[in-house]
Amino acid sequence: LMTIEMQPDLDAMVTVTRAGLKDMEPGGSNVALQVDEQMSVRDLLYCLMVKSGNDAASVLAVHNSGSIEAFVEDMNRRAAELGCTGTHFVNPHGLHHDEHYTTARDMARIVKQAMQYPIFEEIFTTTEHTVPATNLSEARELKTTNYLIRSNGYPIVTDSRVLGGKTGNTSKAGRCLVALSEKEGMRFI
Repeated sequence: LMTIEMQPDLDAMVTVTRAGLKDMEPGGSNVALQVDEQMSVRDLLYCLMVKSGNDAASVLAVHNSGSIEAFVEDMNRRAAELGCTGTHFVNPHGLHHDEHYTTARDMARIVKQAMQYPIFEEIFTTTEHTVPATNLSEARELKTTNYLIRSNGYPIVTDSRVLGGKTGNTSKAGRCLVALSEKEGMRFI
């Protein structure tokens, strides 16, 4: 949501910096971005939303606000504007921090606002996406971890009513999901 609202040109190129890659948790989900690699804002959003690229989240944060800390301030301000009363962000990617939290109600508010942007819905409902080769990497094949929309060999898990969603997983929070579904012409978050 923040990137879509802050970046009028999603095809603008971003150069990955050391600041954008600092404090990445070893073993955390990433797309292996490299310092000086260049990628469009749009493709970084796909890396973030489809593959859960924590590195893409931090690179976008630095690109949007100049630093991760400034972006987190922007995130908390925007969450308050949306009426989120049970949310406090400490980082742009959602990796564990004792002071980083949200509620299902607040996530629904954020997703409802983000759904106002067709590009968000497009990415949120994407199951597979190819990021073209960059100056430092071959093409990346991204596949969602949301098995409600992509079976990954487990067809009993998929649900045709689920249009899209974003998974998350940390040792403290466990497995999390915010999803969009539709039934009889009504949409549910």
